[in-house]
Amino acid sequence: FGADPYGSDGLIFRLQNFGWMSLTAIFIFGIVHRLTEQLDYALWIALAWILHPIHSELFMWAASRKDCLALCFGSASTYAYLRYRDVKRTTWGIFALSALGLSLLAKASLIFLPASIP
Repeated sequence: FGADPYGSDGLIFRLQNFGWMSLTAIFIFGIVHRLTEQLDYALWIALAWILHPIHSELFMWAASRKDCLALCFGSASTYAYLRYRDVKRTTWGIFALSALGLSLLAKASLIFLPASIP
């Protein structure tokens, strides 16, 4: 008893947070590419995001999981909305609303996300 399945150093949490932030970088690439239609610019922005995050606590603290999830689902919602706006398929709209709901479950500060999407 008393065994910690994730280890005392938290490596598993860090790797999971890195996975969520990598997925977020993919969505950021898609968002920037949709908005600017420049592949190289979108790639540089996504690489800058993954190599130099805004705050490194997202990778290092297990308590920052809510921020990783909120960013990932918020960027997924933004990307899905931009796709919906372009192709007018209902599935993209449902995905955008579902991802927004998941981001709000992770952290309520994304309540203003719909107002910030162009």
